[in-house]
Amino acid sequence: MRHTYSFKLIPDNPPVPFGPGDKVIGNVELEVFKQMTVKEIVVSLSGNTESCNYKIETRYNPVTKRTETRAISEKIRYHLFDHTVKVFPPPNVQKMGCADDYTLLEGTYKYPFEVVFPSGSVEARMSSSFGTSNYARSLGSLSPFRVGGAGQALTKLPPSFNAHFEDRDYAWVHYTLDGKVGRKGFFKPDIVESTRLSYSPSLEEVVCSFGSLMQNGSFIDNVSRGNTRLKFKIEKDKRQEGRGFFRKMFSSRSVKVPFEAVVEFKQGNAVQYPQGQTSRVLHQGDILKDVIGVKILTIFSAEALKQILFFEQGEKKSNSKRMHRLVFKEMTLSIIQNITYQGIHTQTKSKQVLIGQRSLNSEFEFADFEVVEGQWSQTLINKVKQEHLHLTESNKAYMLELPQELLSIELTTEAQSFDAPNIQCDSVLKIDFVISTSEESPNSTTLSCQCPILLLPSRNRRTHDVLNPPRMPPTTVIEHTEEQLPSYNEVV
Repeated sequence: MRHTYSFKLIPDNPPVPFGPGDKVIGNVELEVFKQMTVKEIVVSLSGNTESCNYKIETRYNPVTKRTETRAISEKIRYHLFDHTVKVFPPPNVQKMGCADDYTLLEGTYKYPFEVVFPSGSVEARMSSSFGTSNYARSLGSLSPFRVGGAGQALTKLPPSFNAHFEDRDYAWVHYTLDGKVGRKGFFKPDIVESTRLSYSPSLEEVVCSFGSLMQNGSFIDNVSRGNTRLKFKIEKDKRQEGRGFFRKMFSSRSVKVPFEAVVEFKQGNAVQYPQGQTSRVLHQGDILKDVIGVKILTIFSAEALKQILFFEQGEKKSNSKRMHRLVFKEMTLSIIQNITYQGIHTQTKSKQVLIGQRSLNSEFEFADFEVVEGQWSQTLINKVKQEHLHLTESNKAYMLELPQELLSIELTTEAQSFDAPNIQCDSVLKIDFVISTSEESPNSTTLSCQCPILLLPSRNRRTHDVLNPPRMPPTTVIEHTEEQLPSYNEVV
């Protein structure tokens, strides 16, 4: 049946994330097709965070004398704030009497509203509900038998967030603009309209945990590593050269060359905290080349690889064959969100957000790799076959530094590190390189590196010198010297 009304919420603000203290202004529009009685019209801005998960329990039922399996879940919800304004009756009408209902004739009625996001801390109030169901039933059939609970937390507003894994396995932070037309009469339900708003705190309001960046009470170093092996084919005629029949038959047809990606967070991006300093603080909108450098390491020199691939030794012979080149075909940048959330138990799951993907097709000669000492991990040597170990040198590797223009990618994402009363989100920067050989039938592999970071809002929104995450253990503040890094507000 066609409604006798149309009710809309029309915010005037552009569709960008709101911040602390921002006003949400607009109009409610009620179009009446048949006269109706209205008590009031209100607009509310509210914030809530909710998490839920479940466990499977098997137990014996003495009544039915059967073993039953059921899912037990708990939903935890924190109400962050609620700002409600009455837009009808307007102030000049309210002053004229004490009538509790008004008759609106056919027509269109518009009333302005203005609600405000809190700035500073809010007192979040918790409620929880439990539910059970037979495991064979849909997980959505939740039957709560206890609602309520006690719990308060003084916190600042986390950013908008949504991670949904299953019907009863999720975590989210929602900010909602609601409009309600109150009507009189049991058979005339209230008219409700709702819209979701996006919120991102300023640097002043950020609340997050540094747990993933710390080890034994100190920040981890500013270098992350990842490794892989790439197969290079040994030409058939060279593979058989100078060998007996059985050695020809069972000789290797390829060699797997180990490579290591080293991602180093730049010292110029470092931030000073009371607990120390770290360069792993990144911001939405950062250009990757401004905050990190990437090096590729291997423990085989160009001459060693020529000897393996062509069985040639000496400078004269080595120059007779063209070496295979290392080809960078693609780079993918992602943010992995490690989400720890509460429910029937504390659980951690991951969600990957794609930032950007770039086709590279850049080729590098092995002669371009420079000799370095003490900058490679033992993992590289462990991936070398015993028959090729004699071609490696102790404590020596060969490094290629990727050109900065390959890292000209902007961190444009809504992903963010945060800490809410029942949800914690830590961020990991994941860089994947698809590398291959320059052979006619090339082999390829993915060289991946995962780097724990703190991902914060844009630098343009910073207002304070130093972030103070509440979960950081108290330590003595480091005295500043001329050699130490600038304060947070001075970092560009």
